[in-house]
Amino acid sequence: MILEICQNKTTGFCRVTHILDKGTLHTRSQAKTRILNELFESVFSKGDDPTNIPTLEGDQYPDKPRLSIDMHVTHKVLTYLKVKKAPSPDGLPN
Repeated sequence: MILEICQNKTTGFCRVTHILDKGTLHTRSQAKTRILNELFESVFSKGDDPTNIPTLEGDQYPDKPRLSIDMHVTHKVLTYLKVKKAPSPDGLPN
């Protein structure tokens, strides 16, 4: 299966323009939807037993080292933040 994806330069959204599947080129939305649904169904099989989850070895909640926060170091780091810069995905300025 080969997918061709096109990105709209204005909106940034992507779409599947056509799919080559088993020698046939599909351009209609219904056909592309059916093929992609079959692909996802094959990956996320309905035959899996959700109650058969393996148990992990070892302690479920291992001991963590004690966290120590130094007020002076924290203050120094925060003073170097560029507050007029746009925030990164975590919400903090770069």
